[in-house]
Amino acid sequence: MYLSHTSLSSLELDAITTRTQNLSEETVQHLKELREKINNIQQDIRQFSHELYPAILDDSGLEPALEKLVVEFNGKGCWIYSSMLKVGKEV
Repeated sequence: MYLSHTSLSSLELDAITTRTQNLSEETVQHLKELREKINNIQQDIRQFSHELYPAILDDSGLEPALEKLVVEFNGKGCWIYSSMLKVGKEV
């Protein structure tokens, strides 16, 4: 939903920029910068959605997903030490 709104906004900015010859270079530059900001927002939304529910959770299960998350945090300089203990029967 949010990606479609940002995509539409980006297309509208493109239309304004290309259809209007009366815009100053400064205005055109501001519109291009705004479009780039919208593109960055789209990338952030995609990244955030993948972080909320990573595909590895479906593909491999909770344990590998948590292990991957710890590795990613450690790669960003946030050191997390973890250990997991399986309790109960595996299905």
